[in-house]
Amino acid sequence: MNQRARSSLAALVAVSVLGLLGMPCGTPDPRVVIATPDHGIFTTATSVSVAGVVLNPRADGTLRVNGVVTPVGGGGSFSATVNLTDIVNPILVRYTYGFANKDVRDRVTVFQGESIADGAFSPMGVALRLNDSGLDEAQSIVQSGISIDLATLVPVGLFLLTVEAVWDFDISVRNPAPSFSQPFGLDIDALSNGNVAANIDLNNVVVNVFLDGQGFLAPNCDGRITSSLVEVDGVYDLQADAGDPSLIDVVQQGNLSFGGTGFDFEITSGFLCEVAQFFGIIESDVTAEVQGALAGFLNDPDGSGPLDGPIADEVELALAEIEISGPLGQAVGVSLETPLFDVFEDVEGLTLDSDARITASMPDPMAVDLTASYHIPEPFPSFAHCVGGSNDGNACDVDANCPGGTCEALSPGALPYELAISLSTSAFNQLLKAEIESGLLIQNINEIAIPPVIPDPVPLTAGVLASVIPEFGTVDPDEALVLELRPTTAPLITGAPGPLGELAEMRIAQLQVNIRNNNLKTYLQGVVDLTVGLDITFAAGELSFTLGAVVAQEINVDIIRDKLGIFEATVESLLEGILPSALPDLLTSLESFPLPDFLGLQLGLVEVSKNGEYISLFLDLTPAP
Repeated sequence: MNQRARSSLAALVAVSVLGLLGMPCGTPDPRVVIATPDHGIFTTATSVSVAGVVLNPRADGTLRVNGVVTPVGGGGSFSATVNLTDIVNPILVRYTYGFANKDVRDRVTVFQGESIADGAFSPMGVALRLNDSGLDEAQSIVQSGISIDLATLVPVGLFLLTVEAVWDFDISVRNPAPSFSQPFGLDIDALSNGNVAANIDLNNVVVNVFLDGQGFLAPNCDGRITSSLVEVDGVYDLQADAGDPSLIDVVQQGNLSFGGTGFDFEITSGFLCEVAQFFGIIESDVTAEVQGALAGFLNDPDGSGPLDGPIADEVELALAEIEISGPLGQAVGVSLETPLFDVFEDVEGLTLDSDARITASMPDPMAVDLTASYHIPEPFPSFAHCVGGSNDGNACDVDANCPGGTCEALSPGALPYELAISLSTSAFNQLLKAEIESGLLIQNINEIAIPPVIPDPVPLTAGVLASVIPEFGTVDPDEALVLELRPTTAPLITGAPGPLGELAEMRIAQLQVNIRNNNLKTYLQGVVDLTVGLDITFAAGELSFTLGAVVAQEINVDIIRDKLGIFEATVESLLEGILPSALPDLLTSLESFPLPDFLGLQLGLVEVSKNGEYISLFLDLTPAP
């Protein structure tokens, strides 16, 4: 048989085989495309309409949407309704045709639940708690941010008061300018009425004054008002600043009160004034008058109005340093914005309640650009709880009432702490979204271990894969392969604990898995859904995110494109062996990061746990070396 005859016979055989497979000669292969819904959308509906088209449909073709046979209309169009029964809802459309039941597929994932749009805020997403013990640690740092300049508060030339005697004297400030011995003392404490007390101690106060005599033959003279200790005590309410919600607005409640050793008054020049003071014509005890004058200058000028008193202004500037979102965001490589929603004060400390917006600061051009993240409405956590009594374990009220017990600020593990940082499920999912957009989970794997068949990593080749996926036996065993992992959605935490009791349950949906050679020929394309536990640990000054074991019942694989006729169960078995070692590497950018300083103080971990529904770090503060 000559070459032409052999070629004709081969062509005839090929045509016969194509006919048996239901593929008329010259007809393009069918394709299936899901037009709606879009992949990765969020909806609060309980079902979704699915529509699409089969390109090049065959007369013997059968379409299934999530396993349900669905008719194909004119032009290859189809539609169906799919019930949404879980947070993660894969929608697989499969078109089977021909004698050998060859099929083509398309798949999208729909998330059932609320969401936060890209660039929007998670309401009350972050809590920053500073207990009284933490305030004590931070007071020296806060104090360094407060500037008390008596020469500015009580300037030269300022009229103080009138002393009424045989002669009246108008007393005003003169040079040298008022002064006191630095440093001043500061004590900040949370109060049971939902406010904060700030007590400032000034030592060795000196105010030089001029006495302007009023009346017939009244003399003029110089004097000095002194006190070894002046205590300026105030009560303040803390709230989000209306003009800039990233700042704390400090509002003085009522008037300042003064304590200490009182004020002494002496005449420093002017003979007639000295004689008048000696005979009691000029009163030497002016404590009440001076305190009243100082109160007039230091109190809030308009009560509940927009103006602040000078002490409140300084405390406000100091408290502006209480911020950790920026350093935390830098530590994990994202932009973290936390404008204040409110500030809560109780007898054990204060809590800053912030909305949260977390975005990718440096998006990876190869990463998916996501439109939203998963949101669960959750109650804001309480940080002070009753210990003992009839209200044991419940939150203390604003007046710290705990009948039969005490109000204490302890971690859920009953440990004392000084600072706590809490993220809601919604805020944490924003963090995961931002990390995915920054390149998290993108990986090319060139070495592989497949326990127990291949216990140690070896170069990935077709021969290696053939030991677990026999269909790769048709490929040159020495051909180098690449296992590509590409996220198409962001992982999310659900608010539930992990499958094996971990801190949080993480769902990873439609992680794309490609097996190709170095010439970009793809042998297999599939997608993986899995549920895995997430824990947070602390060692050597760094926080680490760790994933729990991948268990068989928590993994699902759908093959989308397959050139070798591979069974899905075989791929699932392969991935069960690969993912436990691959996923920790996938979390490289989240895997560990050092805790940043807070107000110049180092953070030490006390406990990682859930406080209510919020993932929380409970920390101690220590001076930086």
